[in-house]
Amino acid sequence: MNMSECLYEVREPGIGLITFNRPDRLNAWTGRMGNEYFAAIDAAVADPNVRVIVVTGAGKGYCAGADMGTLQAIPSGDSASSQDGASIVEGRMQDEITRITKPVIAAINGAAAGLGLVQALMCDMRFAADTA
Repeated sequence: MNMSECLYEVREPGIGLITFNRPDRLNAWTGRMGNEYFAAIDAAVADPNVRVIVVTGAGKGYCAGADMGTLQAIPSGDSASSQDGASIVEGRMQDEITRITKPVIAAINGAAAGLGLVQALMCDMRFAADTA
């Protein structure tokens, strides 16, 4: 899967690193990012070499919440199509990560608000930079 809003890599020894990758928007959450995030979570859970999952943000922010530009682009009364990536969480619940058997750590490097804060709170552990 070609991921661009949420990056996933396996680092030695046994670390699955998920990085929110929209630094120009303080990693504000979009439907596409949500899809890529859950795909990365699924990959980390399925990989027997990954023993811990770390979630962080690129640039100065962790995740500044829902991307308001994406929300405002949805016409009034319309629901977002799952194909356009406009919905914020498409069929999967944020609390799903609380049921993962591998530890999930939020490495909070900057702004964490709204949906971003909720995502961090769902992790098993949270570490925040002094500048966050």
